[in-house]
Amino acid sequence: MKSKATTILTIAATLLLTASVAAAEMVRGDSDDVRTPPSMSQRGAMSGVGMGNTVVPPEKLEEIRRIQSDYAERLFSLRQDIRAKQVELNSIMLKPQPDTAKAKTTARDIATLQVKEADTLIDMHARISTETDVRLPMPPMGSRVAAN
Repeated sequence: MKSKATTILTIAATLLLTASVAAAEMVRGDSDDVRTPPSMSQRGAMSGVGMGNTVVPPEKLEEIRRIQSDYAERLFSLRQDIRAKQVELNSIMLKPQPDTAKAKTTARDIATLQVKEADTLIDMHARISTETDVRLPMPPMGSRVAAN
């Protein structure tokens, strides 16, 4: 039983590390190589670039990418911290006698980090709106963000 839990935790840690390295390579690319979400790279009406029902003129896209790159490192770090806490929570809960107090504290830590991530995304979108006069929808938050 113990070796099964160890194997599961090892696999989870390996997956987390692999995903973190891949994400770090994306974030730390050259500024000319800023990754664009698929929905922003699709051509929309009036030869602009579309995101949902919003058409982003090509001349504004570079400004948006610059702002997104300003927030990329913070968002990456928060998401990495969330993943690490999730692994920690899973390791607590996979024990034969889980420490529920520690699990609840870790879950609250995850929720706090998710709120910080949401706040950062809101700040980024507000800055895009202010500096480029382009209004973009927020990505769905779903159950990722817990209420205070």
